[in-house]
This record gives sequence, C-alpha cells and structure tokens, in this order.
Amino acid sequence: MTDSNHQAFDAIPAAVLVVSQEGSIVYANSHAAALFGYESGELAGRPATEVIPELRKDEKAEPTSTTELQAVRRDGATLIVEVSMGPTAKGEREVVLVRDVSAEASQRQSLREAEERFRIAAMQSADVLQYINVEDNRLSWFGDVDTLMGYEPGAFPRTFDAWYEQIHPDDVERARAEAERVVENGEPGWNVRYRIRAKDGSYHHWLDRGTITDFLDGRANEGIGVIVDETDAVLAREELEKALGDITKLKQRLEAEGQYLQEEIKSGHNFDDIVGSSAE
Repeated sequence: MTDSNHQAFDAIPAAVLVVSQEGSIVYANSHAAALFGYESGELAGRPATEVIPELRKDEKAEPTSTTELQAVRRDGATLIVEVSMGPTAKGEREVVLVRDVSAEASQRQSLREAEERFRIAAMQSADVLQYINVEDNRLSWFGDVDTLMGYEPGAFPRTFDAWYEQIHPDDVERARAEAERVVENGEPGWNVRYRIRAKDGSYHHWLDRGTITDFLDGRANEGIGVIVDETDAVLAREELEKALGDITKLKQRLEAEGQYLQEEIKSGHNFDDIVGSSAE
C-alpha cells in the first residue's frame, strides 16, 4: 500500500484493517492499533483472527455486511465490535471497519437481564405477561392467555386492532385513550382496567399495566406489561356488595315494621287508663 493510502485510512475517525485474501493484516490504522492495544505498525502481518477470532467464521457474508463479533485485545481483554467489511477496488483485499460496541452490548444485555427478572417477578403476581410493538401492530403473550380466555393455542388476538375488538364497548374508548396517551405523549408506562371478552362471550376483568422499553422517533414503540385477571375478585366484590345491600334493605324493612308495630300498639291501647285502673 502507498503512503497516500495510509494517510487516507489514518484520516478516517474509526478503526480500519486492510486484510489480504489469505486473512493476514496488510495494514491497520492508528485507531485500530489503539483499539486492540498495539503500537502503530505492530498489527501488520498478523492473522486478522488474532484480534477478531470470528472474522472468517461466516464465509458466506455478503460484501459490505455488518455484524457484531467478539474481539481480543493484546492484554487478553475481550470486546464486542461491530464489523463492516467490503472489498477493495481490485477485490484483492478487504477493508474492515471496526467499531467498539461493548458498552452498547453491555447495556442491551443488562436490559435483557432486567426484562427477564421483571418477567420472573411479575409472574408471581400476574396471570399473563405481554410484549407490545406499536410499529408492527403486534402483541405477544407470555403465559397461557389462550387457555385463560377459552381459545385454542395461538388463537387469542395478537394485534392491537383485534385486541380492541375484544374489549367491552363501554371500556374500549378508555383503553384507546390510555394507549394514545402513552404512545403519542411519550409517557413511560400505562395502567388501565377494562373488561375483555372470552371466547364463550363472557367478560373477564383485566388490570393491564406496563412500562415502555423503547421509543421510535419520540413515540413509544416497545414495552412489556403484566395482566392481572381480577374477574374472581370483582365478582366476589359484587356478590358481597349485593349481600350488604340486601342486608341493609332487610334492616330498613325490619326497622320500618318495628316502628309500625309500635304505632299500632300505641293506637290500640290507652296505657294511661290501664295504669290508672289497676288494682291497689
């Protein structure tokens, strides 16, 4: 490679490797040397797999393809790097752009672990977990929502449109308003109660709450939530309220009947005369 080529690659604000068809490093710019912990010029002649062991793992990779691979620094520390590859003009070598995405990968892993912990914890107090993707109009369920709602496996609605159709007519606008509040206003989460129709036509009472995990162009796009089926508790409360109402009505009736009897007794007897004419 000429000095002008070296200057051009050194001017690129990213790590660049030029790799021969045999897989050895022909040239590494200063950013690449620093990324992998080498001095300038030390990487030349070494196998590319010495710093990126999986670089040749996928022989069918398309030109200019981008992928994440594990890299190894000189001191043995590992990195997660984003690798973009493309052939040179003559096709005799490949130019490999390398970007350290270790921090991003760590954040994604932390998010996945947090989501998994959330799922495990939520399942202790929830009947169903849900994953939403607004852009794809997709609902995914974790837990046996199909059996809960009386459907065959996979038959319960998996899109927002179909889900809205299952919600009780008196509750659907409230559910829509909550969804629009979160999506349009970038709110961090949702919390709404509604009735949703099972396959047999009965309605279940759901508490639906969750957290947004990803935004797209300022709008909520992805989220995870929990569904608590409160049907049994709601029906039990309604029965209790009805029983309490019946007791109150019975009490009022007995009080009214007692008052009526007292008035009847007073009107049918003159207690003053009875007391005054009693034998001494």
